Amino acid sequence: MKRVKNNRRLALLLLSIGRLVDALTNGLMITLLPYTLTPLSFLGNRDFQIGLAFSIGSIVSTLAQPIIGRRADRVGRVKPWVVGGIALTGISMLLFLTRSDTISYTLFRAIQGLGIGLSVPTALALVAILAHSRKVGSTVGGYITFRMVGFLIGPPIGAWFYEIGHPARGFVFGFAISMAAALLIGWMVPDAQPVSHNPSVSSSQTRSKIPTIVYVLAAAQFVIGASVSMFAPLAVRLKHELGVGPMAFSYAFSAFLVVRLACQMPAGWLADRIGPRRMVLFGVGSTALALLGFPMATNSWTLALGRAVQGLTTSFITTPGLAWGIRVAPEERLNEVMSYMTTGFGLGLAVGPVTAGLLSGIGSWGIPFTIMGFATLLLVPFLFIRSS
Repeated sequence: MKRVKNNRRLALLLLSIGRLVDALTNGLMITLLPYTLTPLSFLGNRDFQIGLAFSIGSIVSTLAQPIIGRRADRVGRVKPWVVGGIALTGISMLLFLTRSDTISYTLFRAIQGLGIGLSVPTALALVAILAHSRKVGSTVGGYITFRMVGFLIGPPIGAWFYEIGHPARGFVFGFAISMAAALLIGWMVPDAQPVSHNPSVSSSQTRSKIPTIVYVLAAAQFVIGASVSMFAPLAVRLKHELGVGPMAFSYAFSAFLVVRLACQMPAGWLADRIGPRRMVLFGVGSTALALLGFPMATNSWTLALGRAVQGLTTSFITTPGLAWGIRVAPEERLNEVMSYMTTGFGLGLAVGPVTAGLLSGIGSWGIPFTIMGFATLLLVPFLFIRSS
């Protein structure tokens, strides 16, 4: 199969920058959406409506990613899906300037979710194609680090636009940087076809069976997605109960990402040397404990600390898990395998907000994290058995 050999590092850098911009655009929504949405009385409490708007984008993205992954494998091209997805995500930001009611925001998030579904699995597959077979973990770690930078700086930027009284400018900013990233990748990054990182998979094989461990790893990615998104719809609730304002909330959200930012490349480096299985097992177990302990937070400082701990533990799942999936993926189904991995994450993003909104409406804000912590514990023996 054809493989990109020229300017590989430059192509990886540009893809990583594009992912940073895409993540920054989505990060803007973490603080812009809750404070600009106009709730509708017949749809229930405000937390639920915020969670619904957040969730629908992830649901659409989750449904689209396996379809896009399989389609990209069949047509043998990757880059057009990446460019089109990032551009659509940017265009969707302008729609939020037109209406602010819950139904409209939910529709706009669905369009945004489609853009994410187009670009996320295909961009990761293109990174896998460009990566050296012995440095998959390190390469994916670097790519994920750029994504974390985008998510890290997005919420504070969104909060800043809101607090200066110009949230509309935040949406325009998201549109502008997304279009710039799409143009840059479309112009500078070459397209490529898959190459297997699994020496047991021959290029002559067609439609090889996807290993069961891929689906287990997708479940682990679900844990990360839910850990990220369950926090988002609780902004107003935490403001009233713990006195956590918009900027303090954005700092607590970003604490999760700061630690992951620092840990992704070391996690990838370790995965290349000691193998990803041990790291994923440790990450899932420690994340369960971190989620169970999170409801003990009583103010903005302990809230940020709890999120930082979750960021540390989930970093042992993300990069090693993706590297593991890349290594076992059949060559001709690489986009599909990556779509399952990213779909797991996207499904967690989808389930997290609406679940947190519903459960926090009938009890403490910490109930969603307690339930998710116990559910994550159940994954530990299953992951161990399936990976043995």
